[in-house]
Formats: sequence, C-alpha cells, structure tokens
Amino acid sequence: MLALALVGRLWHRWQQGRADEQALLSLRLMREAVRAEPAALGDGLHGLQAHFQPMLAERGIRLSWQVDEAAAALHLPARSRLHLMRLVQEALDNVVRHAEGAHAAGFELRLLEEPAHLSLRLCIRDDGRGKPEGRRAEATARGIAMMERIASDLGAPLAIGPARPGWVVELTLKL
Repeated sequence: MLALALVGRLWHRWQQGRADEQALLSLRLMREAVRAEPAALGDGLHGLQAHFQPMLAERGIRLSWQVDEAAAALHLPARSRLHLMRLVQEALDNVVRHAEGAHAAGFELRLLEEPAHLSLRLCIRDDGRGKPEGRRAEATARGIAMMERIASDLGAPLAIGPARPGWVVELTLKL
C-alpha cells in the first residue's frame, strides 16, 4: 500500500514537471514571437525541434523534420508566428503523450505557390496507435479544441484525425 502511494506521488510530481516544462516552452514561444526585430519562421521552429526531438527519441520515436527554405525564411506577423508555433507545440506534445507504439513522427512545412496566392502548409503525423479512449478523451479534447481555436484565429482550415497509420494534423494558411 505504501509503495502504491509513493508511486502515485511520484507520478503526480512527474506530471507537474511536464506541465511546468510546457508552460516554460509556451513563455519562450511568446517571447520569440513578439521580439522587436522581425524573425524568420524557421528561427522559432528550430527551438521546437530542439525541444521535442530528444523527448521523442527517449520514447523510441524518430522525428523527421522537413522545412523548405522558403518557408523557413518567411517573416510573419508576431501573432501569426506565435499561433503557428503553439499549434506545432500542441501537436508534437500530443505525439509525446498519446502515440503509443509509435516509431516515427514527421513535421513538414512547405510554402506552396497557388494560382492566386501563396500558402503555408503544415503537417505533423505519427505512426502510433493512440491511447485507449478512456485514458485520452479529456486531454485530447482540450488539445484538439486549442488547435481548432488557433486555426480559427488564423482563418486557416485544419484537419485533425486518424491516418493510416497513426494520427495527422494538417493546416493550410493562405498568405
């Protein structure tokens, strides 16, 4: 019984540490997004890659990170940069927390030349199974709702859901 209580306390501390870590990352993203000089989108994304790559590797998940040069060099308004980075943070955090059995995850950012405009296409996917419904429902619902709010604020269509295999988050932002 004592061992169970100790495990419970340790689990709670670990969860609190993860929450603190995510809060600090969110603050860093906000600071990066509102800095005085305009920054290229790739600068902020590099910080997210550096944060999540070792975390995923620790869980046996290889992260493929593909950002084309035009997208990396793109200068967006601070608000849009922050929204995009928060969406990437939430999507990758979901891979960390929910992609059971995953071996690979991918991040892709491309600048697309459409006939009448440019678009930024963001795609995050994994090959995991996800957690059983009861264990992920509330946390997943909050994360998806947040990503939907971000996409709505950006005026960008968002697709989130199961893929074969795994899970995918896709956003296309008209520029």
